[in-house]
Amino acid sequence: MTKFISRTKNPSVSVISVNFNGEKWLPGFFKSIRNQKGVNVEMIFVDNNSNDDSLKITQKLFPKAKIIQNKSNLGFGKANNQGVEIASGEILFFLNTDIEIPDPYVLNKMAKYLLDKKVFILGPRIVDFDGFEVTRGKKMGLDIFSSPGLSKKLFYIDGCSIMIKKKDFIDLGKFDEKYFMYSEDIDLSWRARLFDKKLAVYDEVNIKHFGGGSSSSTHLLSKTKHMVPQFRRYEVEKNNLRNILKNYQFLTLIFILPLFCLLNLAEALLYLMTRQPRVARKITSSLWWNFINIDDTLRERIIIQKRRKVSDWEIVKQMTFLPNKLVTFFHIGIPKII
Repeated sequence: MTKFISRTKNPSVSVISVNFNGEKWLPGFFKSIRNQKGVNVEMIFVDNNSNDDSLKITQKLFPKAKIIQNKSNLGFGKANNQGVEIASGEILFFLNTDIEIPDPYVLNKMAKYLLDKKVFILGPRIVDFDGFEVTRGKKMGLDIFSSPGLSKKLFYIDGCSIMIKKKDFIDLGKFDEKYFMYSEDIDLSWRARLFDKKLAVYDEVNIKHFGGGSSSSTHLLSKTKHMVPQFRRYEVEKNNLRNILKNYQFLTLIFILPLFCLLNLAEALLYLMTRQPRVARKITSSLWWNFINIDDTLRERIIIQKRRKVSDWEIVKQMTFLPNKLVTFFHIGIPKII
């Protein structure tokens, strides 16, 4: 096993964490950060107007943390971008608060790997709190309709733990602040791929992630049933469509966009037939959101398309053609939206 432990100058890493009412996770989270060795850590804590004791706990357990206290919930992307503005580290590590790091050299090893292997965006191996690998031996993949799923091909780095050099993150365009939550990690990784940058998961280190501890999550009701919060479903659908509109070339859009809309409308009809009209409205609302925000999307699209170095043919080869929604429906069934 290769060890990437600094023998000279310790890497400087700014850990940026966005919080909203996550007080229950903070003791274990801050302990993990305080225990990190072989790295100069700067802790940046961005609080999205929590109404629990998150700020008091942070000031007590990590008094040296730089704290940004927002007066409203700005969402994941914008709050992380705020953290970047005051970060002094060469390397950024975006880290959810519902995470614990068992190895005190994880940040050091990842930082050295990022620099030595010239990786643009790096993620760790992610396990749950019982020690089971979240991806079950597979990788974070994407289908051609921008829907995530497990795959043999790595397409994006999970947003719960993203490491990237600060200058690279800024050059990439930061997180899209139109995404309140979800799919911004896909968008960031997609842009990196378009600009011909290397993404990787460093399997020799792992972090423990509860999953959904800092946001609304999908929960299994049994082996064949699961439930998804309405808010999550709406945000994912609208953001996935914006990913498509921004990042695909025009000829690809001509093929993909009509199919995407047909699949979503068919899904909305399915939910109507299963007496879940609120879900159908969320799906159609996500299409409408993209329609009324098309001017902003097109401005972002122009910037991205001018800078791209990789064709869609190369991008699509890293995706799957079978829609991940259909795979999920086949294996688990139609989700109950709550």
